[in-house]
Amino acid sequence: MKPQVPGNPEFDYLRRAPTGLCWWCGSLADSREHKYKRTDLVRLQGEGSPLIWGGDPEKTHQIRSVRKSEAVRFGIDMCRACNGTRSQPFDRAYDEYVAFLWKHKDDMWFWDGISMPAIFGDEWTSKQLDLARYFAKHFGSRIVDEGLEVPAGLVNFMNGGTKAANISMCFAKREELWEMHKGLRGVTDGPPGLWLGGVNAQLSSDRSKVAALQTNCLVGYVGVEFLWDENRRDMDSFFPHEIPVLNEFLAEPGLVEAIRARSRESSDTRKGGVRGSDTQRRKALSGARSGIGRFLNGE
Repeated sequence: MKPQVPGNPEFDYLRRAPTGLCWWCGSLADSREHKYKRTDLVRLQGEGSPLIWGGDPEKTHQIRSVRKSEAVRFGIDMCRACNGTRSQPFDRAYDEYVAFLWKHKDDMWFWDGISMPAIFGDEWTSKQLDLARYFAKHFGSRIVDEGLEVPAGLVNFMNGGTKAANISMCFAKREELWEMHKGLRGVTDGPPGLWLGGVNAQLSSDRSKVAALQTNCLVGYVGVEFLWDENRRDMDSFFPHEIPVLNEFLAEPGLVEAIRARSRESSDTRKGGVRGSDTQRRKALSGARSGIGRFLNGE
């Protein structure tokens, strides 16, 4: 059975079948983007136990291959050129960013912002845009995976635009995942998993189309919040700022204490399904958060 976050049937009338074309360039699609970057999966796994994917309300799934598992890849939605050579600068910028997150994983909760020169040095202005386009590519495939059309502003940004119309991508830290990180220190040397937030949608007034989308992706407790809103053209993002804000998202009341209690009782697995604060006015297009962590039982 394919590992899958359940979708909300209320939106099924708006979903469309796969086109068979690359959503970026329009060529024949013959490649699959990773939901979780393979280098992240390899780093998270280390030499320890297998990785576990959580997001299915019925069960967790063991990741048997970080390269080919159905849980770690989207469907065939891009061409090999776009998913390979064309986007390699984005991948390299992302790898530098994640290496920085791992280095400072115990400190970033206390930061107000993330210095781009600290990550990228003198090339921060160009590499910051490459990093943003990595996330644009990821969120584009997330949107296609939901059966929706990728916004034009995102595609234009991928094609070299310096702004992404109707789109905001901002750095964020989430309290419930920070608590998980603290609870697992000493048990594992890495962050508490890789996380994809549920996709939340807002419909137009006549309910004929999706008018806004919100989701996120995180390494440990730090990541990027994505918002597309067709009625808001000029929204701020982490680019082109030298030290963009690291926004703080607090957990729902009672969730922090529940996580602390769980950490005291057991650290058997790290898995998805911990829900943070949902954005008001939007309804879940697909299930709650999903995530990947190492299976720790017996270590």
